[in-house]
Amino acid sequence: MDSMLTFFQEPTFRLYYMIGGVALLTLPMLLLARWYHREILKSPGGRELMKRQNRSPVRSRGDIMSVSSQFNIGMGLMKSISRGRFGQHARATQNKAYWIVGFWIAANVVYFGLLIWADEVARSPLAS
Repeated sequence: MDSMLTFFQEPTFRLYYMIGGVALLTLPMLLLARWYHREILKSPGGRELMKRQNRSPVRSRGDIMSVSSQFNIGMGLMKSISRGRFGQHARATQNKAYWIVGFWIAANVVYFGLLIWADEVARSPLAS
C-alpha cells in the first residue's frame, strides 16, 4: 500500500490516472450506446421502440414540466420494455445494458475511490 501511495504522490502518475478516469467515465458509455442502438435495431420490436422514441419531442431547453414529461416518457418506455411489449430481444438487450451500467458504476467507485483514499491518507497527520 505504501508503494501505491508513492505513485499517487507523483504528479505525472496522477495526471495519467486522471486521464484514465476520464476515459473510464466516457468510453464505456459511448461504446454501450453504439452497441445498444445497433443491437436493438435487430428485431422488429426494437425498431418499433426506436420509432416511438424518435416521435417523442426533444427539447434542448425547457422548464421543469417539459423535463418531467420527457422523464415520464423514458420511464414509460423502460417499463414497456421490461413487460416485453417490444419483444424478448429488446428486453434482453435492455437487461444486458443494465448489467453493464452496474459494472461501470462499480468500476468508477473503485477507480476514484483509490484516488480519494490516497488523498485522505496523504492529508492525515500520520503521513507526515
